[in-house]
Amino acid sequence: MAGYNLGLMYDRGTGGPEADTEAVKWYREAAEQGHAMGQLNLGVMYLHGDGVPKDYLKAYECWGQGKLTGNLPQISQRTYSTLNG
Repeated sequence: MAGYNLGLMYDRGTGGPEADTEAVKWYREAAEQGHAMGQLNLGVMYLHGDGVPKDYLKAYECWGQGKLTGNLPQISQRTYSTLNG
């Protein structure tokens, strides 16, 4: 949970400037521990190319991990907007 929270802080720039590369690092750690929001947000980072090269396949894989944990929350508004133009 701490990794996800750190990723969110870096992603949003809470307490300092946004740092996408650091956000990816912490989201990945959370995702590897089975944290559904970490998996979702890591996928969003890949979808947009924030802190990582844009990679739709990796985004899809991250969201697939979330389905496996059984806890994938509803897709974020940011992602919905991107997928629907």
